[in-house]
Amino acid sequence: MKIFVVLAFAVTCVQAQSELKFDKPSKLCEDRWVASLTDSADGSYTYGFIYLDKKAGFTIDVKGAFKILPSGAYVTVPSAFKEMKGSVKMRLKPDRGTFAIIPTNKLTELGVPPEPIWLKIYREDTVEVKDLYDWGFTYNAYELCSKALRYLEKAYSLEPKYKGLEVELGYSYNCLEHYAKAAVILQAAYE
Repeated sequence: MKIFVVLAFAVTCVQAQSELKFDKPSKLCEDRWVASLTDSADGSYTYGFIYLDKKAGFTIDVKGAFKILPSGAYVTVPSAFKEMKGSVKMRLKPDRGTFAIIPTNKLTELGVPPEPIWLKIYREDTVEVKDLYDWGFTYNAYELCSKALRYLEKAYSLEPKYKGLEVELGYSYNCLEHYAKAAVILQAAYE
């Protein structure tokens, strides 16, 4: 009987944790709440919000740690991050580390909104060519060329000869296999 109870508990724990799949690099978790594996003996996970900073690259705003109960509920637990005052931001290296996206229906259990309040202000649409270029440049650096293209084409429509813009735009076109467009824009940059 004891073996059956232990086995049932183990199966419940595995099922509860199976919804977290630690298989995504930071660049595929933009604007999402994520969990990361820890070396903690208590089976807890660190969690935070990943966003793209146009200068620093992908960044995680760490909020704390949580555990998954056998019932599947997420509960926050004490962590070194909770003891720190203010926000803990960590820069993420491209394609390093793997994260699990936290299901939206679990965010209320962690006490976080689907989107942090500060994100709207941080992401206000800009019409400054320099800002558009910076966003495009950063997305290109992570090989997220279709996202980069949205910013770079907008910047190009405003100021086509902005320093470095044609090269970044050519890079995006080439990355997306729009070779004719890449050739035209890079020829213009060369001249």
